[in-house]
Amino acid sequence: MKDSTKRPVLVLLAGLVVVVSNLAAMYRAAQNRREASRGIVELTERDLAMVPVFGDSTVMLLQLKWRDQSDERRFRNSPDWFTAARLAELGFDCHVPASDPGARDYYRTMLPMPACVVLDTKGVRTRHEDGRPEKGLVAIDVGRDAGQLEKKYPDFTRYVIARGVVSLMFDDSPDSNDASRRPPQIRGRINQIVPDLISVPPPHNAGLLSLRSRGGSGEGSDNREPRYAVTVSWGTHGEPWVRQVRMLSDAVPFRP
Repeated sequence: MKDSTKRPVLVLLAGLVVVVSNLAAMYRAAQNRREASRGIVELTERDLAMVPVFGDSTVMLLQLKWRDQSDERRFRNSPDWFTAARLAELGFDCHVPASDPGARDYYRTMLPMPACVVLDTKGVRTRHEDGRPEKGLVAIDVGRDAGQLEKKYPDFTRYVIARGVVSLMFDDSPDSNDASRRPPQIRGRINQIVPDLISVPPPHNAGLLSLRSRGGSGEGSDNREPRYAVTVSWGTHGEPWVRQVRMLSDAVPFRP
Protein backbone atom coordinates (compact mmCIF):
# COMPACT_ATOMS: atom_id res chain seq x y z
CA MET A 1 0.00 0.00 0.00
CA LYS A 2 1.32 3.41 -0.99
CA ASP A 3 1.96 6.09 1.62
CA SER A 4 -0.76 8.31 0.12
CA THR A 5 -3.27 5.49 0.66
CA LYS A 6 -2.04 4.61 4.17
CA ARG A 7 -2.41 8.14 5.53
CA PRO A 8 -6.25 8.40 5.36
CA VAL A 9 -6.57 4.90 6.85
CA LEU A 10 -4.32 5.84 9.78
CA VAL A 11 -6.26 9.06 10.36
CA LEU A 12 -9.53 7.09 10.36
CA LEU A 13 -8.15 4.53 12.82
CA ALA A 14 -6.88 7.30 15.11
CA GLY A 15 -10.33 8.91 15.03
CA LEU A 16 -11.99 5.60 15.87
CA VAL A 17 -9.65 5.14 18.84
CA VAL A 18 -10.64 8.59 20.18
CA VAL A 19 -14.36 7.87 19.71
CA VAL A 20 -14.14 4.47 21.39
CA SER A 21 -12.13 5.94 24.28
CA ASN A 22 -14.70 8.70 24.80
CA LEU A 23 -17.58 6.23 24.69
CA ALA A 24 -15.79 4.00 27.20
CA ALA A 25 -15.25 6.96 29.53
CA MET A 26 -18.92 7.99 29.24
CA TYR A 27 -20.05 4.42 29.93
CA ARG A 28 -17.80 4.16 32.96
CA ALA A 29 -19.07 7.48 34.31
CA ALA A 30 -22.70 6.42 33.80
CA GLN A 31 -22.04 3.05 35.43
CA ASN A 32 -20.28 4.77 38.35
CA ARG A 33 -23.28 7.06 38.94
CA ARG A 34 -25.90 4.35 38.60
CA GLU A 35 -25.92 3.85 42.34
CA ALA A 36 -24.28 5.93 45.08
CA SER A 37 -23.46 2.78 47.02
CA ARG A 38 -20.18 4.11 48.39
CA GLY A 39 -21.44 7.31 49.95
CA ILE A 40 -23.74 10.28 49.49
CA VAL A 41 -22.75 12.86 52.09
CA GLU A 42 -22.79 16.59 52.72
CA LEU A 43 -19.38 18.07 53.46
CA THR A 44 -18.59 21.62 54.48
CA GLU A 45 -15.66 23.86 53.67
CA ARG A 46 -13.64 22.26 56.48
CA ASP A 47 -13.63 18.98 54.54
CA LEU A 48 -13.66 20.41 51.00
CA ALA A 49 -11.37 23.39 50.46
CA MET A 50 -11.36 25.49 47.31
CA VAL A 51 -8.20 25.06 45.27
CA PRO A 52 -6.65 28.46 44.36
CA VAL A 53 -6.39 29.23 40.64
CA PHE A 54 -4.75 32.02 38.67
CA GLY A 55 -6.47 34.32 36.24
CA ASP A 56 -10.16 34.29 35.35
CA SER A 57 -10.56 30.53 35.06
CA THR A 58 -14.07 29.20 35.69
CA VAL A 59 -12.69 25.81 36.70
CA MET A 60 -13.68 25.03 40.28
CA LEU A 61 -11.88 22.27 42.15
CA LEU A 62 -12.37 21.24 45.77
CA GLN A 63 -9.78 19.24 47.71
CA LEU A 64 -10.68 16.64 50.30
CA LYS A 65 -9.23 17.46 53.72
CA TRP A 66 -9.26 14.19 55.60
CA ARG A 67 -7.40 13.15 58.73
CA ASP A 68 -6.53 9.98 60.60
CA GLN A 69 -6.86 9.10 64.27
CA SER A 70 -3.19 9.38 65.17
CA ASP A 71 -2.13 12.12 67.57
CA GLU A 72 1.56 11.81 66.74
CA ARG A 73 2.97 14.07 64.03
CA ARG A 74 5.68 11.52 63.21
CA PHE A 75 3.01 8.96 62.29
CA ARG A 76 0.72 11.24 60.31
CA ASN A 77 -1.69 9.23 58.14
CA SER A 78 -0.54 6.11 60.02
CA PRO A 79 -3.26 5.43 62.64
CA ASP A 80 -2.67 2.92 65.44
CA TRP A 81 -5.22 0.49 64.02
CA PHE A 82 -3.23 0.16 60.77
CA THR A 83 -1.03 -2.68 62.06
CA ALA A 84 1.14 -5.28 60.36
CA ALA A 85 -1.81 -7.70 60.51
CA ARG A 86 -3.97 -5.24 58.58
CA LEU A 87 -1.18 -4.78 56.04
CA ALA A 88 -1.03 -8.55 55.56
CA GLU A 89 -4.79 -8.59 54.88
CA LEU A 90 -4.19 -6.10 52.08
CA GLY A 91 -1.53 -8.31 50.48
CA PHE A 92 1.74 -7.05 51.98
CA ASP A 93 4.20 -9.80 52.87
CA CYS A 94 4.94 -9.12 56.53
CA HIS A 95 6.44 -12.50 57.49
CA VAL A 96 9.80 -11.01 58.55
CA PRO A 97 9.60 -9.93 62.23
CA ALA A 98 10.27 -6.26 62.91
CA SER A 99 13.04 -7.33 65.31
CA ASP A 100 14.91 -9.23 62.58
CA PRO A 101 18.33 -7.61 61.75
CA GLY A 102 17.44 -7.60 58.06
CA ALA A 103 13.92 -6.23 58.50
CA ARG A 104 14.74 -2.68 57.45
CA ASP A 105 16.36 -3.77 54.19
CA TYR A 106 13.49 -6.17 53.52
CA TYR A 107 10.64 -3.75 54.09
CA ARG A 108 12.11 -0.65 52.47
CA THR A 109 11.66 -2.29 49.04
CA MET A 110 7.88 -2.68 49.51
CA LEU A 111 5.87 -0.71 46.95
CA PRO A 112 2.56 1.08 47.71
CA MET A 113 -0.68 -0.71 46.89
CA PRO A 114 -4.21 0.39 45.95
CA ALA A 115 -6.87 -0.14 48.62
CA CYS A 116 -10.33 0.98 49.65
CA VAL A 117 -10.36 3.56 52.45
CA VAL A 118 -13.38 4.18 54.71
CA LEU A 119 -13.93 7.83 55.65
CA ASP A 120 -16.23 8.75 58.53
CA THR A 121 -17.89 12.15 58.03
CA LYS A 122 -18.63 12.37 61.76
CA GLY A 123 -15.25 11.23 62.97
CA VAL A 124 -13.43 12.93 65.82
CA ARG A 125 -10.02 14.13 64.76
CA THR A 126 -7.31 16.17 66.44
CA ARG A 127 -5.52 19.14 64.97
CA HIS A 128 -1.79 18.57 64.98
CA GLU A 129 -1.04 22.24 65.71
CA ASP A 130 -2.73 22.66 69.08
CA GLY A 131 -4.25 19.29 69.93
CA ARG A 132 -7.85 20.54 70.16
CA PRO A 133 -10.38 17.88 69.07
CA GLU A 134 -12.70 18.56 66.16
CA LYS A 135 -15.15 16.61 64.05
CA GLY A 136 -14.56 16.04 60.38
CA LEU A 137 -13.63 13.59 57.67
CA VAL A 138 -11.57 10.82 59.30
CA ALA A 139 -10.06 7.64 57.82
CA ILE A 140 -11.20 4.75 60.05
CA ASP A 141 -10.63 1.56 58.04
CA VAL A 142 -9.05 0.04 54.93
CA GLY A 143 -9.76 -3.08 52.89
CA ARG A 144 -9.31 -4.85 49.59
CA ASP A 145 -12.98 -5.54 48.85
CA ALA A 146 -15.38 -2.60 48.63
CA GLY A 147 -18.38 -4.92 48.85
CA GLN A 148 -17.31 -6.23 52.24
CA LEU A 149 -16.72 -2.70 53.50
CA GLU A 150 -20.20 -1.68 52.29
CA LYS A 151 -21.68 -4.44 54.48
CA LYS A 152 -19.54 -3.39 57.43
CA TYR A 153 -20.44 0.31 57.03
CA PRO A 154 -23.96 0.28 55.54
CA ASP A 155 -24.84 3.89 56.39
CA PHE A 156 -23.85 5.53 53.12
CA THR A 157 -25.09 8.91 54.41
CA ARG A 158 -22.27 8.88 56.97
CA TYR A 159 -19.49 6.69 55.59
CA VAL A 160 -17.61 7.03 52.32
CA ILE A 161 -15.73 4.15 50.71
CA ALA A 162 -13.12 5.80 48.54
CA ARG A 163 -10.21 4.54 46.49
CA GLY A 164 -6.78 5.16 47.94
CA VAL A 165 -3.12 4.22 48.03
CA VAL A 166 -1.49 2.67 51.10
CA SER A 167 2.07 1.73 51.97
CA LEU A 168 4.14 -0.02 54.62
CA MET A 169 6.27 1.94 57.09
CA PHE A 170 9.15 0.37 59.01
CA ASP A 171 9.98 2.47 62.05
CA ASP A 172 13.08 1.80 64.16
CA SER A 173 13.86 5.39 65.11
CA PRO A 174 14.24 6.41 68.76
CA ASP A 175 11.28 7.85 70.61
CA SER A 176 11.65 11.61 70.95
CA ASN A 177 10.12 11.39 74.43
CA ASP A 178 12.49 8.72 75.65
CA ALA A 179 16.28 8.43 75.52
CA SER A 180 16.00 4.69 74.89
CA ARG A 181 15.08 3.13 71.56
CA ARG A 182 11.56 1.84 71.17
CA PRO A 183 11.13 -1.64 69.66
CA PRO A 184 11.00 -1.57 65.85
CA GLN A 185 7.49 -1.68 64.45
CA ILE A 186 5.69 -2.20 61.17
CA ARG A 187 2.90 0.26 60.45
CA GLY A 188 0.56 0.98 57.59
CA ARG A 189 0.21 4.42 56.06
CA ILE A 190 -2.59 5.92 53.97
CA ASN A 191 -0.69 7.80 51.28
CA GLN A 192 -3.64 9.46 49.60
CA ILE A 193 -7.26 9.30 48.56
CA VAL A 194 -7.75 8.92 44.79
CA PRO A 195 -8.99 11.26 43.51
CA ASP A 196 -8.65 13.89 46.22
CA LEU A 197 -9.71 16.71 43.89
CA ILE A 198 -13.41 17.00 43.01
CA SER A 199 -14.54 19.11 40.06
CA VAL A 200 -17.63 21.29 40.55
CA PRO A 201 -19.40 21.70 37.19
CA PRO A 202 -21.96 24.36 36.18
CA PRO A 203 -24.44 25.31 37.49
CA HIS A 204 -23.27 24.08 40.91
CA ASN A 205 -20.09 26.16 40.77
CA ALA A 206 -21.84 29.57 40.50
CA GLY A 207 -21.90 30.37 44.22
CA LEU A 208 -18.34 29.14 44.73
CA LEU A 209 -17.04 31.20 41.81
CA SER A 210 -18.73 34.27 43.27
CA LEU A 211 -17.15 33.57 46.64
CA ARG A 212 -13.73 33.12 45.05
CA SER A 213 -14.07 36.34 43.05
CA ARG A 214 -14.61 38.22 46.31
CA GLY A 215 -11.28 36.97 47.58
CA GLY A 216 -12.46 33.77 49.25
CA SER A 217 -10.07 30.82 49.26
CA GLY A 218 -9.42 27.64 51.19
CA GLU A 219 -6.79 29.25 53.38
CA GLY A 220 -7.74 29.59 57.04
CA SER A 221 -10.97 27.61 56.62
CA ASP A 222 -10.31 25.78 59.89
CA ASN A 223 -10.47 29.07 61.81
CA ARG A 224 -13.88 30.29 60.63
CA GLU A 225 -17.40 29.05 60.16
CA PRO A 226 -17.82 27.17 56.87
CA ARG A 227 -19.26 29.25 54.04
CA TYR A 228 -20.60 26.41 51.87
CA ALA A 229 -21.74 22.80 52.02
CA VAL A 230 -21.44 20.32 49.15
CA THR A 231 -23.39 17.10 48.64
CA VAL A 232 -21.02 14.57 47.09
CA SER A 233 -21.70 11.01 45.92
CA TRP A 234 -19.26 8.16 45.48
CA GLY A 235 -20.38 5.57 42.93
CA THR A 236 -19.65 1.93 42.24
CA HIS A 237 -16.15 2.74 40.96
CA GLY A 238 -15.33 4.94 43.94
CA GLU A 239 -15.32 8.12 41.87
CA PRO A 240 -16.96 11.22 43.42
CA TRP A 241 -19.26 13.73 41.78
CA VAL A 242 -21.11 16.82 43.02
CA ARG A 243 -24.88 16.69 43.43
CA GLN A 244 -25.53 20.05 45.09
CA VAL A 245 -23.78 23.11 46.52
CA ARG A 246 -25.44 24.99 49.35
CA MET A 247 -24.11 28.41 50.29
CA LEU A 248 -23.99 29.17 54.00
CA SER A 249 -23.61 32.52 55.74
CA ASP A 250 -20.47 34.54 55.05
CA ALA A 251 -17.42 33.75 57.13
CA VAL A 252 -17.41 34.74 60.80
CA PRO A 253 -14.65 34.03 63.33
CA PHE A 254 -14.70 30.37 64.32
CA ARG A 255 -14.83 29.65 68.03
CA PRO A 256 -14.74 25.97 69.08
